Amino acid sequence: MYFKKYSPSFSSILIKAIVLELSLEPKPGLITPVSVNSHKDMDFFLMSDSHPLLYSYFEEFEKLCSKIFNISDYLTVSEKNNSRIKETNENYMENALFALLKNNFATILSFCRKWELQLIESTGYINTYKGIIFNFAVIILSVYFYKILVHTKSNDNLDLKKLQKITLKIGQTVVQLKNSTDSLPSATYGARLRKNGIPGDILYQAENGYSICFDRAIIYGPLLKNFIYFKKNIRLHFKKKGIADSLKIQINQTLYNIHKAVYMQVFFEIFTKALDGNIAGKKSVRINRDLQKYIEKLFKPELFITFINKILHSDPISFISNHRAISKEIGKFNNKTNQTNNLFIKLNVSPGGTADLFLIFLVLNDLHEQFKNLILKF
Repeated sequence: MYFKKYSPSFSSILIKAIVLELSLEPKPGLITPVSVNSHKDMDFFLMSDSHPLLYSYFEEFEKLCSKIFNISDYLTVSEKNNSRIKETNENYMENALFALLKNNFATILSFCRKWELQLIESTGYINTYKGIIFNFAVIILSVYFYKILVHTKSNDNLDLKKLQKITLKIGQTVVQLKNSTDSLPSATYGARLRKNGIPGDILYQAENGYSICFDRAIIYGPLLKNFIYFKKNIRLHFKKKGIADSLKIQINQTLYNIHKAVYMQVFFEIFTKALDGNIAGKKSVRINRDLQKYIEKLFKPELFITFINKILHSDPISFISNHRAISKEIGKFNNKTNQTNNLFIKLNVSPGGTADLFLIFLVLNDLHEQFKNLILKF
């Protein structure tokens, strides 16, 4: 980023991801600022109304983590005095944290249920972000465990592969614990799939979907970072004389469209790699698979990444000279996105499961960039 550095809270990063996802337009079958698409019971304003409550939930869940996962309460007196155990025995610390997770799971589950109920009551019993209560709880837990297990200092970079390993283990542990309770949802599309023995609900996401998000963050995170710096250089070039304001606006619009296209490419890739419980549960697994094949043909990762890298390797003068041709190519991408959206509307389907996973990608991408300055209430 080329703006002045600041110290964001973890909750602000989480809510930023939610706002960004909601703001992207068009998205196949999903709510956007200008359309309800395949939804008959919610819109942009109702979704936005949930954001303040979600922010409060994130803040309170961070505080809950600080109370539950106090390693000093878990260690014996002799262990507290053993710096080697506390400082270097990562396996011991990991076992301690997961023991605390299991021992306090009922408390965590009750806490999340309370906020889930508040959320659903605030929207008139319309499910806007129910999946976020679960998924972002896993992410908050993962970052907390990471801070302890990886012994991160305030100026260290985030290691996404290490965080991925922790997140997957927490996700699998939570799934096992939740399966042992009677708290599994019964009225969702994902629950319908689970009843029929088909993996596709939010528990399936925790066990199988998070890896997809991390893989996309590892691939597209550096690309997005480079593109932000590229935009900076283009806009700095605007200060030079001889560039008309009308041309600056055209180029700026092209930059915006490229940036948006990167996010949508990630969204489509996530969709093709995981069964979407909303679509498979509402319609059928076959329709979900057919849509995945359809999108795979339209949005090929290799071609897209090659196209973006070619842009990033150009200098400002070359980009400005070729911006019309670049804009034309991005226009083709947008047309395919609109085409996909129209198909989803025609089928009356909305990939809410993909949207939940895409949100995790957005969090991981921003977390990786902001981790040095991150303020954690742990």
